[in-house]
Amino acid sequence: MMQVLLLLSFAATTTIAITAPPRGWNSYDSYNWHVNETQFLSNCKVMSERLFKFGYDTCVVDFLWYQADGTGDWSLDEECRPLPQVSRWPSTNGISFKPIADKVHAMGLKFGIHIMVGTSTFATKKNCPILGTNNTVADIALSPCAWSSESLSVNVTMAAGRMFYDSLFRQYAEWGVDFIKNDCIFGDNFVEDNIIAQSQSIENTGREIVYSLSPGGHSQGIPEICQQGESISSAVNMYRITNDDWDSWGDIFPSHFDTAAAFAAKGLIAAPGLGGRPSFPDLDMLPLGFITNASDDHPFKNTSLTPNEQRTQMTLWAMARSPLFFGGDLTVLDDFTFSLLTNRDILQVDSTSINNHQVRQNGTLRVWTATVASPKSGNALYFAAAFNTDNTAAQGTELTGEDFGLPNAVTHCSKVTEAWTGAQLRPFSRGESVSLESIGSHGVAFVRMEGCV
Repeated sequence: MMQVLLLLSFAATTTIAITAPPRGWNSYDSYNWHVNETQFLSNCKVMSERLFKFGYDTCVVDFLWYQADGTGDWSLDEECRPLPQVSRWPSTNGISFKPIADKVHAMGLKFGIHIMVGTSTFATKKNCPILGTNNTVADIALSPCAWSSESLSVNVTMAAGRMFYDSLFRQYAEWGVDFIKNDCIFGDNFVEDNIIAQSQSIENTGREIVYSLSPGGHSQGIPEICQQGESISSAVNMYRITNDDWDSWGDIFPSHFDTAAAFAAKGLIAAPGLGGRPSFPDLDMLPLGFITNASDDHPFKNTSLTPNEQRTQMTLWAMARSPLFFGGDLTVLDDFTFSLLTNRDILQVDSTSINNHQVRQNGTLRVWTATVASPKSGNALYFAAAFNTDNTAAQGTELTGEDFGLPNAVTHCSKVTEAWTGAQLRPFSRGESVSLESIGSHGVAFVRMEGCV
């Protein structure tokens, strides 16, 4: 990725600025931990052909790529570093992900992998020596992950622990990995010193790698999650602040709304992160389109979210500037889901907006605001998202200039548009409001103001 600031363009191709949240596809919502080489590359190919021009550029292999089918021993090298399991990844010959990375890079995409916190019980049993030290992996292994007892954190107060991480991430860099999602290291399983050590090991590789954290669970309160975010945001590029998000309204509301609002209020959206790039609180993948569930091994159903709920999810993710990683099966991408993923205003707000925060909460109504500078006219675009979290439609919602984040000097906006439908609303004048006739159950009105003077 070029180390220059590039503006977002929605002409033939979308170029994402280095200040934008990462965007791409992750295998988990479609294949759980069972994805294989053919399935993975088929989805990457569709992303390169249909979504790359909208900024989706990172293709990620999720959980347990080093096991035969999510079971059995981990495939490990002589330094106890995970290797791709050859029965699922035949091009790798069981020794390196570089052939897969090369194929993904040839599509113009970035290649990402999921890893667990540090080392494993399989590694301590094999007990490989740590090169450059007199220690073995068993010497540096610490406490297990709460939900995956074979995954172990590492004692990074020992030089051998830090050297193990240097070796691990050097291998990933040699493979051509561009994105690493590290699980069971944040949230309920917070291992701050391991995060800092891994971040330093990534920098030591000299390769630009996006560093992403996954919690494996958030049972503590929102203040505690925010405190964790504040302590590690400078060492990472994205970090998940919620529990797993599947295709249920109960997963989105109220937890994602409440947590996103808290992180915005703390000023953690696009705070300084690893490698001179920002860090972004992550609301999890988008379980849209044709997906699986938490226990099956292949996509078999359409998302259970209603169309209103899907638009709400996309809008909240964009207003909070969450990374956008689609989880559905891209090989059967339908027109409606494609329209969600490629909405111009959603992508523009997610990529380049500022002043992102929840303005107010009145009963079942929540209103967020965001501002996008316009590179063409010099005038800003002002957005408000009015979310109806009720089980029935909301009638007669009014949005004020404050809901759009309008500066006091602005007295008039000549064009007001509902950005999902394209419906033109009445021009806005200071002292008046934008009237919304109806917002559907669990739905959103996503309104753009322009021509503001």
